[in-house]
Parts: sequence; C-alpha cells; structure tokens
Amino acid sequence: MVERANGTIKNGTIKATGYKNIEELKADLNKFLVYYNTNRKHGGLRKELKVRTPCEAVKSWFKVEPGIFKISPDEFYAIALDGMV
Repeated sequence: MVERANGTIKNGTIKATGYKNIEELKADLNKFLVYYNTNRKHGGLRKELKVRTPCEAVKSWFKVEPGIFKISPDEFYAIALDGMV
C-alpha cells in the first residue's frame, strides 16, 4: 500500500512537473499532499470505513476511539495546514 501511495505522489509531482529548485518542489509537494489527504477519493477507504478521504477516515476513527488521539483531527489540521493553502 505504501508503494502505491508513493507512486501516486511521485506521478502527481516530480514526474509531472519540472522544478527549478528544491523550494519549488517542496511547495508543490505540500500542495499535493493537502489535496491527496483532503480531497482525493481513495477507493479502499470507501469499502472499509465508508469514507472518501484519509482526513475523513481519521475523523471517523476519532468519533469511535477519541482516547487514542492527543488532539482532535480538527485541531491537527488547523496546525498542519496553517500557511499551506
């Protein structure tokens, strides 16, 4: 599964775009990862968890087992996405 995710990320970034420098690559990679986790539908997740995106999966899991999280998914995304979008 990790290999598939890595391939998807690679195909959506470094194989699709020519970068002038590492900063451009990092900025594009951050944008893609936000898209990948918040908007891109993941087929396997729908079947098992009845969710469409990894973010929805985490939020769903938080409702079932909140004790395994140090902070809520909403708090995490507010911190993680600050300045990225």
